[in-house]
Amino acid sequence: MTSTAIGLPQSGLMNSNRIYHEVMSSQYQPNLRATHDVRMFLLAGEPCIWKGPAFFAGPINLYYAIQESGFLNSRNFLVSGRAQILAEAKKLDHLGSNAPGTALSLRHYDPKRGALVRSYVRGPTFRDMDFEEQTEAIPSIVDLVNQIHRTGVAIGDAHVKNVILDGFVGKYKWLDFDGRFDACPVRAKANDLLKLVYSAFTETRDIKLAVRMAEELRNYGSPKGPDDKDVKRVALKTIADIDPSIGTYFTIRAKEETFEEIKDALFEALVDSIF
Repeated sequence: MTSTAIGLPQSGLMNSNRIYHEVMSSQYQPNLRATHDVRMFLLAGEPCIWKGPAFFAGPINLYYAIQESGFLNSRNFLVSGRAQILAEAKKLDHLGSNAPGTALSLRHYDPKRGALVRSYVRGPTFRDMDFEEQTEAIPSIVDLVNQIHRTGVAIGDAHVKNVILDGFVGKYKWLDFDGRFDACPVRAKANDLLKLVYSAFTETRDIKLAVRMAEELRNYGSPKGPDDKDVKRVALKTIADIDPSIGTYFTIRAKEETFEEIKDALFEALVDSIF
């Protein structure tokens, strides 16, 4: 296997064309709920996921940008589907070398179509778990985000629905790296932490899970992590500046009192672990 100019695994145009043909002739239906064109297919007998740009990605990203404009602005700077997928491919490639097992494996990148091929994992996602399983998973999820961040990678849209338990190896992995890719790594990581906590509520409507996720942030980072406390300080400032009366990402889904309770838990956990 050779490398492209951007350093991603690619075996030549003929191979890209063959893979694309396999994808388009696959018996599996595309995931119509995804922002991009996402399809499952068999690559040399191995189940894989093909992810390419979709013509409707622009309107979907605009919808999310408007929805989140009053909260974290995690999609405030819109980029094309091709740019998003290229950024994700680079991150998967980086994690494969620096934190193997934390994310899906990058199998192929097709620069002509702006598409990637990644491994397929069987197992329950956070969404599939019951309350007890979700609660037990929280320490491992925060540790997973910590491992990814230690390599210099920010997830970009750290929604808890993108966590899966790999049933083959019994480890949690991160599924998706869509969203805004902030040029400031500390701010991007801080937004990852906040999105992790608030999505624990929006995904389950259970405030106990969100508070538990906030409390677990005490264990994020390490004394040797050069920017761990900076990440927490930025997260602290971000939630202090959020006005729940105008926030659209969260407050359209919850009462203001719920927002404040989770915010209080975040404040306490972050302050305790910074000072």
